[in-house]
Amino acid sequence: MGAIVLGALSLPLHYPPLLRPANELSRLYLTQAIVDDGSLSTDGPTKRYGANDDFALHEGRHYSDKAPGVSFLAIPIYAAARLLGLGPDRLHAHIRLQTFLLLILPSVLMLGLIARFTAAVSGSSELAGWSVATAWLVASPSTFYATTLFGHHAAALALIGACEAARRARLSGSHGLFGAAGLLAGLAVLCELPAALLALFVAGFALWPWGPGDVRPRLSSALALAAGAAVPAAMLIGYNVACFGSALSLSYASIGNPSFTRFHHMGVLGLGPPRPEVIPYWLWGAERGLLPVAPWMGLAALGCMLRPRRAAIACGLAFLAFTVALSGYFKPSGGACVGPRHLGPALFLLLPLCARALDGAIGRRLFLGASAAAVLFVWSFHATLPYAVQSDHPIGEQALPLVLSGSYAASNLPGLGGLRTPIAFATLALALAAIIISQRPRVAQMIWGLAVVGALVFATIAIAEPDNIASRLERADARWAMGIDEKYAVIRGPDGNFVMLPMRMLSRPVEPPSGSDQVRPSRGDAPGPALTPSAPTR
Repeated sequence: MGAIVLGALSLPLHYPPLLRPANELSRLYLTQAIVDDGSLSTDGPTKRYGANDDFALHEGRHYSDKAPGVSFLAIPIYAAARLLGLGPDRLHAHIRLQTFLLLILPSVLMLGLIARFTAAVSGSSELAGWSVATAWLVASPSTFYATTLFGHHAAALALIGACEAARRARLSGSHGLFGAAGLLAGLAVLCELPAALLALFVAGFALWPWGPGDVRPRLSSALALAAGAAVPAAMLIGYNVACFGSALSLSYASIGNPSFTRFHHMGVLGLGPPRPEVIPYWLWGAERGLLPVAPWMGLAALGCMLRPRRAAIACGLAFLAFTVALSGYFKPSGGACVGPRHLGPALFLLLPLCARALDGAIGRRLFLGASAAAVLFVWSFHATLPYAVQSDHPIGEQALPLVLSGSYAASNLPGLGGLRTPIAFATLALALAAIIISQRPRVAQMIWGLAVVGALVFATIAIAEPDNIASRLERADARWAMGIDEKYAVIRGPDGNFVMLPMRMLSRPVEPPSGSDQVRPSRGDAPGPALTPSAPTR
């Protein structure tokens, strides 16, 4: 089971060779600056490898505009890769390697821990815990964030570890576990700043006796929790002082891209008062809603009716509070992504209530169909193009048409072909759905997953950057389209965001660029001049 999930998550190539993923490059540049230049400023990588759309600017120097946690965690990985001969200019290879070792592999290895936490908090069976934990990884928006070098999933993994350490600390009274809970909660904030709201929930989860057998924490327990959190807090404060001159000066306050500067000065770093209309947009809206992509997560509502434990109810309330708090963000769509991007660190909080629903016959039947549908929807993006176009119905207008037309992403693993036909896609989807439905907590399955780790790490490091794919460019009436390969084109839409579309959706083939008429493609949040394809994008 572990090998199948690990291989499936690692298979699609999300980074075509000419694409410059702004979010990921911002984090990689900081890691490179620390290792190669001994500096926190990204001036060096920016000069060597080109400007990036996501950056902070302070006193004339470039910095990453992201929380530094992922970049800090990637330091030993990048340094080891350099020692093994992976050149610093192999940007995509470094991004893929760090994504695999920091996100994909830990996600698979932590499935057992997530399942046990879910079952213990909800009071449901361990089988139900394994089912919803696996569905969270392979049939929810977390699938996207586990395979891209963003901070959301790293924060989620740290928060899950913090909650499980807190749960065990309540049972044993161990100060070491309280300290571990604080350390991991602080690490989540270091990776994704809005996770600070969820770190407060971890503190409450650790210091309040939620169930039978819990030891009432003492003052020393709270001090141990605070001591653990102080380590990543000190790292964040030191980073802010060194880069931006003040402990409370965050990178988002120094955004260098002028298209974003005015937004990040709205409210508190772009976060204003809650907006009620954003909540349904994130939960069940067709464009970025959670339930259209992962309908099985709606079972959390059913779980609330089956007398769940107080801790499970607390997790659900924390998810809702986080959703309301972040609804004031200036850009709720989250750019090119799948589902509600900003809720990524909190999705695991719904698992205990979903597991509780599986203890009833109706819940199990609903989960059977809803999880299978989620595999189809999520993998329609993951296996083709995970950067969802901002449209009314991205599943029906982008993902499923790409699946049916055979427009699958290239393979990320050398010597192993990617998906080529809808039949191959259906086979993989059925295998993943079967794993979710028939989960069993067998340690041997995880060991089989570990058996392929060495091969996958070697393959990720050794993969060559494709050098035979020509860039193509069309210019007409100041409107641009950038070809990535024979199948895909990067288009900047009317909203300013770059999206990738199949070449067949362009009315005419694009020609190779000439002279200065070259455009550097970039995926992510950075807006710019309105650019449209020569044919409708829907």
